[in-house]
Amino acid sequence: MAFQKKLINDPNDVVIEFIEGLVETYPGLQHLDGFPAVKVVLRADVSSATYDKVAVISGGGTGHEPAHAGFVGEGMLTTAICGDVFTSPPVDSILAGIRAVTGARGCLLIVKHGEPGAAVVDLQPVDVIISHVLKQILSAQHNRSAILFWCFY
Repeated sequence: MAFQKKLINDPNDVVIEFIEGLVETYPGLQHLDGFPAVKVVLRADVSSATYDKVAVISGGGTGHEPAHAGFVGEGMLTTAICGDVFTSPPVDSILAGIRAVTGARGCLLIVKHGEPGAAVVDLQPVDVIISHVLKQILSAQHNRSAILFWCFY
């Protein structure tokens, strides 16, 4: 009899099952319409039509720890955009996540690598304006970068 070494039913469904489990466990969270093609986790009490605060958005590839979605909640992230395993989220999902939670006050989009940020800037629709790149932070010790974008509708 073979012993199971991982808590994964099917490697192809690991991200979808993670999001489903997270949303079932925490009633304050929901996934965006279009799930599972659009893998966006957001606060259930937030909508772009009524949200009067700056939305804080982050995300990234889902790997050993799909940490971004675990930080969605009041006082933390407004939404997390999940990519597949070790893959950045697709631009369509990023834009869907921005539109879903960004109200009149705009959003802070936290992009941890330069390439996904450049893709969002290049492929943005007319209604999203990247008005200012706040700061690029470089860490010589680990050679990692972070870019913060301030977005307004």
